[in-house]
Amino acid sequence: NDEFYFVLGGHSAAAGHGNNLLQQKTLQFHHIMEPVFHKLGMRLISRNLAMGGLGTLHYSMGQAELYGEKDFLMWDSAMTEKSPGDLDLFNKQALMNGERVPII
Repeated sequence: NDEFYFVLGGHSAAAGHGNNLLQQKTLQFHHIMEPVFHKLGMRLISRNLAMGGLGTLHYSMGQAELYGEKDFLMWDSAMTEKSPGDLDLFNKQALMNGERVPII
C-alpha cells in the first residue's frame, strides 16, 4: 500500500475541544510520523473523527462508511463510555469493516 490511514475516534477531549489545535493527538501523530512515512515512500493520511458529547457507540455500527479505510485506529472515549462493551463493539466492528484489518 502506498497510503497509510491513521484514524482517531472518541469524545470531545480526543477531538481537541478546549486545547490548542496543534496539541491534538492526531495532529501530533501526523507531525511526528509524516517524515518517516515520506522516507518509506508512503503517504500518511490522519483523520480525527472524534465528536464532542457523543462518544463512539453510534459510530461503531457504521464504521466502514463513517471512518473509511484505516490502518491504525485509536479509541479515546473513556470519559463518556465507561462500559467495556462499548470498546469491545468498537473494536469488533473495526475488524469486520473495510478492506484492511487495522491495528487497534
